[in-house]
Amino acid sequence: MQPRSKQLTDGCSLLVQDTLLSYPNSVVMSDEQPTLRQQIMQRITGTLCSARELSVELKIPQMQVDGHLPHILRSVSRDQSRRFVMEPSGCHECGYEFLSRTRLTKPSRCPQCRGKKISAPRYGIECHELTRKL
Repeated sequence: MQPRSKQLTDGCSLLVQDTLLSYPNSVVMSDEQPTLRQQIMQRITGTLCSARELSVELKIPQMQVDGHLPHILRSVSRDQSRRFVMEPSGCHECGYEFLSRTRLTKPSRCPQCRGKKISAPRYGIECHELTRKL
């Protein structure tokens, strides 16, 4: 017997392998409230914020913010009118800046002095208008 794939039967129920799962109406997403990623994107548009600042403001764990950032980066990179910017981390002890780092999370140690006092990277979204060629 082959397992059934997920099938949506209506807005509040999901059929998974012959088991009907029902969810209360409060769990179903509404169009009125933005998703967590949309809230993060709104918050970093036009300004720079660290993952810690975002986690405190949105009342979610910092690791959850770190998990959403690569997806936000992908979404913003598809839109030509916006650009994802990142202020790199830096070592407070020797002044080293992590300019070539591609990961979005804070590094644990400085590669030069092995110090642990590292500033967190800050993220933002810049918006600019596209000029249309006639």
